[in-house]
This record gives sequence, C-alpha cells and structure tokens, in this order.
Amino acid sequence: MLLNNIDENLAKEYSKVYSNNEKPEGMFDLKPAIPFIGEKYTSTKPKVLSYASAENLGYAYDSQLLPNDSEIHKLTGIEQICRAKYFYKKNSDSKLPYVHIAPFNNGSQLLITRHILTKLGNDNIFSNDPFDFINQISVSNPGKFSIARNTNSDYANKPERMKLSIEYIKRDLAHLKPDIIIIPKSVFSTINKIERWGSILSGAGLKNIKFVLIYQLSFFNNHRVKKQAGVIEMKNNYPYVEWLNIMECGKLNMESHFTWIDKECFDIVEISG
Repeated sequence: MLLNNIDENLAKEYSKVYSNNEKPEGMFDLKPAIPFIGEKYTSTKPKVLSYASAENLGYAYDSQLLPNDSEIHKLTGIEQICRAKYFYKKNSDSKLPYVHIAPFNNGSQLLITRHILTKLGNDNIFSNDPFDFINQISVSNPGKFSIARNTNSDYANKPERMKLSIEYIKRDLAHLKPDIIIIPKSVFSTINKIERWGSILSGAGLKNIKFVLIYQLSFFNNHRVKKQAGVIEMKNNYPYVEWLNIMECGKLNMESHFTWIDKECFDIVEISG
C-alpha cells in the first residue's frame, strides 16, 4: 500500500476526529475511510472528486451483527482508514479498479464520472483507460459509516445520520481542494441542510467550486433516469463506452444514464466559499 502525502495527512486528520468522538450509535464499529486519491490527482487539472453515497459494510458482519472473517476486520490502524488504497487492485484478475466502493468497483459511477467530464469539455485531459482514469481523480463515499443492519441501508436523505460524516467531508475538501465535485443530488441537499455548502467550502479554503448533481447509481434511481432520458440514444463514439463490456453491472440501465448525460439532464451548481 503506497501512500502519498495527502493520504498520510488526511489519515492523521481522520484519526484525530475519530478519537475525539464516541462510536457512532447504530453504526458498525469500523473506522471511517479516506478517499481513494489517484497517483496523478495533484498533477491533473481540473481536480475531480467523485462522491458516491454511504458505506455499506453489512457483508462484513454475521446474522448477529458480529464481525465475520472478512479481510476488512484484519486491517489495523492506518490500513483500515486507508482501505480504499489498501484494496486497490490492478492485476490480470481485475478488469476494473477495485477500491472498496461499490459504484466504482462495478464501473457504473466511474463511467458516469468519465462521461460527465467529457460533457464539461475536459475530454482530452482524462484517460480512456479505467485504471489510468481513476488515478487522475479521487473517489469516496461522503457517508463514512454504515448502518448496523444485515442488509445494505443508505441514509442519503437523513441529516441525523449524515451529520456524523460532516467533519470528515470537511477534511476531504481541505486536503483534496477539488475544482469539480460530482455527487448524488440527494446527498448534496442533505449536507446543505446540516451546514450550508458555502460555509463548508469557506472553511476548507475553497472558492468557486462546480458541483455536478447526479442520481445515485442504484436500481431504484435507474428508473428515474430512464423516465427523464426518454428514448435511449446512446452514442457510440466515446472510447470509454467499451467499459460496458467489462463492467460487473454490464449494460444494465447504463445506456439510459449515458442518454441522460448527453441530454444534459444533470444539474450544475456553482458555489463560492
């Protein structure tokens, strides 16, 4: 696990916040994970942070909600906090980057992030190879904890849950200093109810940040995307469309997401700190 300076500094900040707080009530007792920060993140402009949703770690616990033998429980100290980098895989057995964040592991949000950057006019800056691309950006979950249940449970619309992650999100922004933040619109709105984004950005020393609001990559939201996108008109002249052939989620509803982005149904919000 090779850490860069941002990894190390952010891990120290997370450790300080975590040690000063009690274990979040109703959440699994695993340390919050810092974002995966690509090797070329700091040298790539614009700097892009793509947020998914919340941690879902139910697989790591048994029916009594006790830790099972999953590898994540064997990680200690900085390894657990930097688990996205620890689990990162680039080898013959891995067709897509594995960073322990589902929408990026299965390729869906990685692909959507790449396509949005094309629509924003940054196509020539970013790679069409998924491994090279993820190393140009940073990816993470804004919800740093997982609700203690046997099944996956999201809390994108629950401020009382999301507020547990605000101090970590502030550290993400202060250290990563992104120019573009891609984030589910439900998460964006929930965080804004807890603390105004202008205040969060100001505290992180950021100005004029472009937020791209998307639908969370999930089966339920795919139906919303289809409704908005209308007739699928996916264009095949994007090189990275070939990722669909190797993605774990395959072409399941991703054509609608492409059409949705091509028709610019997503929202862009410019916020100054």
